[in-house]
Amino acid sequence: MKLEKNDWPSILKAIDAKMHNVDYGWLDVDGKKHTSMDEYALKYRLQGPESLLASRLGVCWDQVELERKIAMEEPNVAVRALLLVYHGDENYPSHTVILLGVQGKVYYYEHAWGTHRGVWVFDNYSEAMQFVVSEWLHEMDEKQKWDIDQLAVYEYAAVPNGLTPDEFYKHCESGKRLDIKRIIQKIEAKNC
Repeated sequence: MKLEKNDWPSILKAIDAKMHNVDYGWLDVDGKKHTSMDEYALKYRLQGPESLLASRLGVCWDQVELERKIAMEEPNVAVRALLLVYHGDENYPSHTVILLGVQGKVYYYEHAWGTHRGVWVFDNYSEAMQFVVSEWLHEMDEKQKWDIDQLAVYEYAAVPNGLTPDEFYKHCESGKRLDIKRIIQKIEAKNC
């Protein structure tokens, strides 16, 4: 269920306050700002949280690292970052999200994906992951047909600053690969 801002836990209000002035885009290796994805594969480097706060421009990869840093400063908050990626396209369409465990509930905070900006609450991680995967697949399905064997979801650790896109994918792929087919089966069972 999507929450009204007044109902967000304090940690999510704190994250959102920092993210408020961050727009979607990226900095290239020369510090030039971009809002289109032209030359992204060649010139993008992951920004650290401090760099993102200074530039106020980052893709979901950058934004999740700042969100993670803020959340990890709060005691009793469990943080999980996920990469959703489709390997069946040379551009590797992807999205990263952060899930936070707070007082027995799981919260999905979204800032980078503008049409989905906000906070959703779930009873457990399984429900949250099903929701995130379902929304992402629905959004991307309008653009292409999926080969289920090319879809992947990884839970990944904090990312070092300065990684190229290829290095970022390798870092995430070294994390825990979740069973996407099982997640999709649960989504389909729920929708029947």
